[in-house]
Amino acid sequence: MTLFDDPPDEKSPLSETEKAARVLDYLGDEYGDVLGWLRRRLVLIYRFRREVYGAENAWVTADDARAILPRCPFERPSCNNFLGSLFKGGNWRAVGVMDHRSETPGSHGNRLMRWVYTGELSDGGPYGRDPKDTVPKAKGGG
Repeated sequence: MTLFDDPPDEKSPLSETEKAARVLDYLGDEYGDVLGWLRRRLVLIYRFRREVYGAENAWVTADDARAILPRCPFERPSCNNFLGSLFKGGNWRAVGVMDHRSETPGSHGNRLMRWVYTGELSDGGPYGRDPKDTVPKAKGGG
């Protein structure tokens, strides 16, 4: 320890990683409606890509979320840091491959993680197509 080092804190302060996790938890709670809306749409995008390109070539990235975010009907913050909670928990799994560099303005060209959805993809699943949205009701009570 040198003269310029901070003295050790006996209270064991949070690490930067722990602080960041708490901030993401807070933002995830605060903007849960926006994140839920985005997650449902990302599942639809993932489903489409899986049907068209096959399971081995289907994934989504944060750029996909940022591309559809302007259409979100819920109030959201001007800063998109809350998107760090988008793939946290739930049925998303990182496939361990960093995708191309982000092309979204303001993203600094950061490399993007590819994500796959591991939840139910069949019709009527938690984020699947709801039959009432895809099949018109028959006239006369059906």
